[in-house]
Amino acid sequence: MSDTAYTDALARFATLEAIADEPIGAASAAFALTHGKRTPSATLFLHGLTASPRQFAALAVHAFRAGDNVIVPRLARHGHADRMSATLRDLSADELIAGVEAQFAIATQLGATVRVVGFSLGGLLAAWLAYTQRVRETIAIAPFLGVAGVPPRLTAALAHELARRPNAFVWWNPIRRERQLPTHGYPRYSTHAIAQALGLAGQLAARARAVAPMSSITLVTNRGETAVSNAAIAQLARSWGRHGTVEAHLRRVTGIGYSHDIIEPERDRAIIDRSYPQILALLDETALPPA
Repeated sequence: MSDTAYTDALARFATLEAIADEPIGAASAAFALTHGKRTPSATLFLHGLTASPRQFAALAVHAFRAGDNVIVPRLARHGHADRMSATLRDLSADELIAGVEAQFAIATQLGATVRVVGFSLGGLLAAWLAYTQRVRETIAIAPFLGVAGVPPRLTAALAHELARRPNAFVWWNPIRRERQLPTHGYPRYSTHAIAQALGLAGQLAARARAVAPMSSITLVTNRGETAVSNAAIAQLARSWGRHGTVEAHLRRVTGIGYSHDIIEPERDRAIIDRSYPQILALLDETALPPA
C-alpha cells in the first residue's frame, strides 16, 4: 500500500475526530502514535462507556514501542469538555458501529494486519468488529455483553425496559458525584445508552449463534467482576467457537478483587498495579515483531 494511503488514513482520522456535537476536552481527544510509515501491525484501542481515549494511554504507548502504529479514537458522543453533558441520552448502536467500522478501515491503512483491543463498551464493539471483519487479533476486555447478576436470557428484556422508560442519568459514584475520577470521563451514565449497548450485545449474541464469525477472539474476564456479565461472556465464547471455523479464547485476570474498571490508571492505582502486568502480557503475546 502506498505512502499516500498511509497519509490519507491519518488525515481521515483527524477528520473523524473533528466531528463532534459539542466541544471536546483537551485531555479527552483521540490520538494516534505512528512510525511515519505503514507497519506490519496496527492496533485500534476502543475505550469504555463514559470514558475517553486517554483511558488507554499507557497501553497505547506499550503497543507503539512494540512496533505498531496505534490509533485510539473517541467513541460517539464521548470526550466532551462538559463532563455533565447530556449527549449520551441520544447515543445509538448504529452510530457506535459506524464509528468503529470507519476507524477499523483507517487501521487497515496503517498496518498490514490489525489488532483490536477494547474495554467494556469498547470490548463489545471490538467483538462486533471481530464478528464482521477480518481481524488478526481481537482482545475484548470485560466486554459489556450483559449486566452482572442478570441472567443472559433476560438481557433483551432489560434492554427493552430501559429503552421504554424515560432516560435517566445515574452517578457512577453517588457520593463523589461530579468529583468522580477520571476528569477526562463523564461521572454519570445514561440509561438509554445502556439500553443501546445491551441491544447491540443481544444482536451480536444472536448472530454468533446462527452464523460463524469472521475472526477469532480472546474474551478477557475479571474474576471479581462487578458490572458486566461473565456468564454472557462465556455464553458468547461457546457460540463463537461452536461453528468450528474460528476460535474463541477465554482468559481471566485474577488477584484484582471486586472491580470492573481494570484499565483506567487515574481511578485506582492499586487495581492497575495488579491488572496491567496481566494485560501487558496478553498484548505481548499477540504482538507482531516490527519490520
